[in-house]
Amino acid sequence: MERKRGDKISFYRQKRNLLKNYLENGTITARKYLGLKKDLLDEIKESLRAEMVKDTSDQDESLRAE
Repeated sequence: MERKRGDKISFYRQKRNLLKNYLENGTITARKYLGLKKDLLDEIKESLRAEMVKDTSDQDESLRAE
C-alpha cells in the first residue's frame, strides 16, 4: 500500500501534536508514542520554557520602548 503525501503530513502533524500535548500536560502516553526518552523530553521542555521567557521579556521591552 502506497502512502500519499497527505498521509506523511498528517503523520508529522500527529507527532507535533503529541509533543505539544506532552509539553503541556506531561502525559506518559505522548512520550510513549513519540518514542523519546524522558530526559530528552525534559530537556526539550526546559529549552522551550527558556525561549518563552525570553520572548515575553523581549515583548515587555518593546512595549516599554513605545
